[in-house]
Amino acid sequence: SNMAFPVEKMKGAQDSIREANHPRIRFLKVPQVAKDTPQKTVKAGWQVVSPETVGKFSAVAWLFALRLEKELGCPVGILQSAWGGSKIQAWLPPETMNRQPDFKKRVETFEQAGQLNRQERQQWEEGGKKGAPPKVRSNGQPQKGVSLLHNGMMNPLQPYPVKGVIWYQGEADAYDGARYRGLFAALVASWREQFRDPELPVYFAQLPNFEGSAGAKRDWPAFRYHQSLIPSEVPHTDYAVLIDAGDPADIHPTDKRPPGHRLAQLALAETYGRDLVPGGPLAIAATRSGDGEITVRFKNVGGGLDLKLLPQVSPFQFQLADGSSEPAVPRVEGDSLVFGIPGEKKVKSVTYADSANPAVVLFNKEGFPAGPFRMDLK
Repeated sequence: SNMAFPVEKMKGAQDSIREANHPRIRFLKVPQVAKDTPQKTVKAGWQVVSPETVGKFSAVAWLFALRLEKELGCPVGILQSAWGGSKIQAWLPPETMNRQPDFKKRVETFEQAGQLNRQERQQWEEGGKKGAPPKVRSNGQPQKGVSLLHNGMMNPLQPYPVKGVIWYQGEADAYDGARYRGLFAALVASWREQFRDPELPVYFAQLPNFEGSAGAKRDWPAFRYHQSLIPSEVPHTDYAVLIDAGDPADIHPTDKRPPGHRLAQLALAETYGRDLVPGGPLAIAATRSGDGEITVRFKNVGGGLDLKLLPQVSPFQFQLADGSSEPAVPRVEGDSLVFGIPGEKKVKSVTYADSANPAVVLFNKEGFPAGPFRMDLK
């Protein structure tokens, strides 16, 4: 839904639409079609970006394309394939999902929920549509079905010669971050086979700050952690940190400039070779020194680390050997943060912004936020 979110609903929409005279940017918007078998064609055509057309396009993809067109000075085409509320299993090819150990169970769950949706809807219609319509079971919606969106919305695009992929999804899978991580790797592998490019770059959005539900408070920090591990496991992938760019009360933040800008930053730095820092600081190692200090080292430091004033409860935490945790206060030294260890306490790991809607205090001088981290001591 955050990738499908249209320009006409985003923050600053009126100005963006009025100024959208960019004939070198074109969109092909794939219709939302769920199919039981892989399709070969799609009913869609290229549209030139203009004030009359841009409002219906993906806001994130539009802002991404706008920056690329400006900085590269060349035409940019976007194949927009997005469906709000979708699960990752819907985008994976049947042959990939067939290899999943719980494949049959997931198919049965979806089919049973969908059948109940249809039955209850039919009974309500036959009863004269009295009262409120029956509530739809979300796990029976087409965008939750196994491989249905791959079949209808991705398979018809092959083998179009795409340059890369940007991806903003995960809210519907946030309860199971470890499984998602494996499925995402399989998804990337399927795209690289489909588009005949074994090094196809894939840039994805890490879920932003949000605490509007009990599930988000419980699951999103762990999901972000699993997302942060993907680039080390899947070559030619990277992620845009959005931990400061969400809306704590709305799963659909209306300001789409941060994800559009930061995904473009990744593409410009890592695919197009521009001399840019790819994004915000990312922790790469945590070590203990003999003088009672812990050092966390970062990459993507750019012009230097920028540590803002800490709030009353620090977003940095020590995780102790006894299972407890306590706030930690660092200082900046070069490309690292240095923490003093309190007393004789045995620190197992250091975390930062490891909650659903944390205080965000660490940036680089270019203004990109550091990614949340969980670093075990070495």
